[in-house]
Amino acid sequence: IPSGYPGDLMILKLQLIQSKEPIKKREKASNTGKEATKKADKKKSVDDVSGPRIKTDKDKREKGGESKLSEAKQNENRKKWSTRVHGLNCRDMSKEFNAKIKRYIPEGVTMDIGHSEANQLKCRYADVLCIDQTRVPLKGRPKDDDFIHANWVGAPGGTKYICTQAPLKETTEEFWHMCYKEKASLILMLCDFKEGSDLEKCSHYFPEKPKEKKKAGDYTITMKEKLDEIEIEDTDFSMMEIKYKDSDSVKVKHCFMRYWVDNCAPVETEPILKLWRWVRKHHADRPVVVHCSAGVGRTSTFVGIELASHRIAANPDLHLLDVVKELRKMRYQSIQSHVQFLYLHCLVLDFFVQEKIAEPYKNSDSKFVEEYRKHTTKRTTRAKKQAAKQGAPETTGGKG
Repeated sequence: IPSGYPGDLMILKLQLIQSKEPIKKREKASNTGKEATKKADKKKSVDDVSGPRIKTDKDKREKGGESKLSEAKQNENRKKWSTRVHGLNCRDMSKEFNAKIKRYIPEGVTMDIGHSEANQLKCRYADVLCIDQTRVPLKGRPKDDDFIHANWVGAPGGTKYICTQAPLKETTEEFWHMCYKEKASLILMLCDFKEGSDLEKCSHYFPEKPKEKKKAGDYTITMKEKLDEIEIEDTDFSMMEIKYKDSDSVKVKHCFMRYWVDNCAPVETEPILKLWRWVRKHHADRPVVVHCSAGVGRTSTFVGIELASHRIAANPDLHLLDVVKELRKMRYQSIQSHVQFLYLHCLVLDFFVQEKIAEPYKNSDSKFVEEYRKHTTKRTTRAKKQAAKQGAPETTGGKG
């Protein structure tokens, strides 16, 4: 992959997503971002549920009656969908994802603001662009200085998520400014500081010991205490206090999860579903900030559970490719790999089982789940062996 942006739009479509080099280590991009969105509809719209978001045809249909389905009918649809999933073929689904979604560019969106010369260095990856219509502007900042690589994402009536990239050293103040101004209740960190070949995936943007303080411009961040919330492998919880100059401070919980392998997906669903259920139960009233490295792979897979469940309730024949497309209208490049796409199916399926909507199953009774587990186990084992050779953390590389 060449280091800069190619000037030709068709080349961009073929190469977008493939690069793994942080923007800091690459040449500045040209005007390709503008070229990629030149034909897009410039009209902006605001969703009435999850912050600024493009209204879809599905949202409009819901106002016409889809959302009025009884709970029994919604659960019947979810059960039908679950039954169908067991017979799906992982290889065919992966091929379809790579053919139809991997390089999918949604219509009706622009990505010009983050691609401006002034904002390029605020982006961790040059090829992961930020949608203008759903971006989270930094409140209280002038328009020419209100950019952060973050977007509103969510399902109608669901949790309000802010999906963002892992803070760079240069954007740490902007990150805490966003959390402070948006009154975030929780920060979910779904990556480690370094992953694979010793590449930085996230800056050390928060204090890591109780009572420790960290300065970020005009903000002072203090870890008040470690928390015992729920027990999940390789996951730590803490309470942070954000103070701006001499103004009132705000508190936000921080969850640091190292369980999820980069650019891949876990074999088991329970750790992620356990965390997701906890988020829905305790953090539904205020925005939840979620990030991995690029803020599009692990992040969007986690956030996509709620949207998928909501859409399936109205349509038992729903293809999750449509959910990914909807996510990508809110957060560009959402769900980066075919493995994450397959994992989303597993997460939604097992959520329905846990809610006693779908029938319990054994892995051997589900063609889809058995194939997924075999595929992911091989992929994870291969990554561990490669990491051991390099003496690096266990990961598959990438930026998701």
